[in-house]
Amino acid sequence: MVPLLKPVYVIAPPENDTDAKPYNLDILHRTYSLLFDGEIFPERDIQRKIDHVFPTIDFLNIEQHIILKKGGLLDIDMLTHRNNSHLQSLLEIDSAICITEKDIGIYSKADYEERLKLEIPVRYSIVKGKSQLQLGNTPFIVPDKAYNPDRGLDNNYLKTNGQPINQ
Repeated sequence: MVPLLKPVYVIAPPENDTDAKPYNLDILHRTYSLLFDGEIFPERDIQRKIDHVFPTIDFLNIEQHIILKKGGLLDIDMLTHRNNSHLQSLLEIDSAICITEKDIGIYSKADYEERLKLEIPVRYSIVKGKSQLQLGNTPFIVPDKAYNPDRGLDNNYLKTNGQPINQ
């Protein structure tokens, strides 16, 4: 039996830590350096490559940052309200969703499943300060020119030309 081969497209890692978040930039570069353009990637090489990328593992003690502990015990830190996810901040996760201006009307009338099809994942830092639609998952609104269905969201356009939209 001849193995079925499928193409895999790999995007080069970014050049700075901010664009790599929530991933570690060094790990992305080490991983990328082990992939060869146009060559077959034998399954038997996976463990060796993983060992190269992760020679040691720095485990985050997640339990110290959550309320529900092992054994079902609760640790209520002085009954303090946490306005945002401490774990999300700790992992430096920077994610949000947006829709284009032309999709505002469609999104407003759509059900949950249809809204999901219109939502575009984006870094929060790129859309921060833009208007948000107060429906569904409260997507940020980006100019129509910032999105192309074939190429996706143009973050550079949003950084340089995408002024906040007033509703």
